[in-house]
Amino acid sequence: MAPPDDITLGEIGRRLADLQADVRLLRGEVVRHDVYAANQARDEVRLRAIETDIAAIQEDRNSTRRLVYAALTTAAGGFVVQLVTAAINNKP
Repeated sequence: MAPPDDITLGEIGRRLADLQADVRLLRGEVVRHDVYAANQARDEVRLRAIETDIAAIQEDRNSTRRLVYAALTTAAGGFVVQLVTAAINNKP
């Protein structure tokens, strides 16, 4: 039997397996700097594209709102003109 201070071959194998498992976990979490930088650059491009799309949507919404207000103003003006015309034509 081995003395208590000695490590058995089985214990070395278990420790090595644990170390390999830890390294596999770390490999899944650690990314090389160049890969990280490329991902960051890609994300920045995508974010800018989304911001541009949002700005275009908001501008389109504002244009539509202005168009609706113009149509309502025109309709109200036409109604007022008809009322005034009817009032003038009905005077004795």
